[in-house]
Amino acid sequence: MIASSLVERYVNGQCEQVWAELHALGSAVRRLDHFDDGMAVARETMRRVRANCQTLILRLESLGWRFGYDWAIDLDEDDLARTPTLLGEPVPPPVLDELERRFGVMPLALRAFYEIVGEVNFVGTPLKRRGWPTPEEGLDPLYLAGAADLTPGNRGPGTGRAPITPDALGKYWLGGVGEAYIDLPDRRVDAPVLFDGGPLYLAGQRLTLVRYLRAALSGGGFLNFAPGSAWVGRPSDDLATLIRDLLPV
Repeated sequence: MIASSLVERYVNGQCEQVWAELHALGSAVRRLDHFDDGMAVARETMRRVRANCQTLILRLESLGWRFGYDWAIDLDEDDLARTPTLLGEPVPPPVLDELERRFGVMPLALRAFYEIVGEVNFVGTPLKRRGWPTPEEGLDPLYLAGAADLTPGNRGPGTGRAPITPDALGKYWLGGVGEAYIDLPDRRVDAPVLFDGGPLYLAGQRLTLVRYLRAALSGGGFLNFAPGSAWVGRPSDDLATLIRDLLPV
């Protein structure tokens, strides 16, 4: 029997344990005896995500990181228009209700992300500091597309695709192999992040939306600096400054 005080446990530090219990419920998280707890945890998680993003923006700027696309040569305005903003605006619940009618039910975590964070894009001018890779070497800033980018699915009416993020090279318009996404509808609390129909993994775990956000935040806003990632040249001093006292998600 799942505990009834999930939010309290989450706030008290059992973040990963609480999410594991919610994952284990599968679509049963939509039952009346679980839904409110699941949605409350998802919203608290995304409030922490937004707060951490605000903290990281200030800290990265203090290191000299310039958010945006000043680095781009021959800037394509159409490409730029398709990128998320640095930190988005919350999407009103009635708009999300309509999107769910059109594209399918969203996992609770995705809906809470749109409702509280909106979108996020940490792409910026690469730092010339010790331990910081170039985009060609795999620099992978936090990036999560907004609800406006939802598209119809290929499984008929009422299905959709929620774009999550291009790969590391794609974020810098260097080619890359494509975009990660979530298929809709998905009635679970969180959903696997897919690429070309198959799952993605990080540190031996199947990647989901919450695990992607948790990993990128634990890497100071960069997925390649997250514990368990393949990157070995982390800027340890800068990373310690960036992640100091971030809220656990």
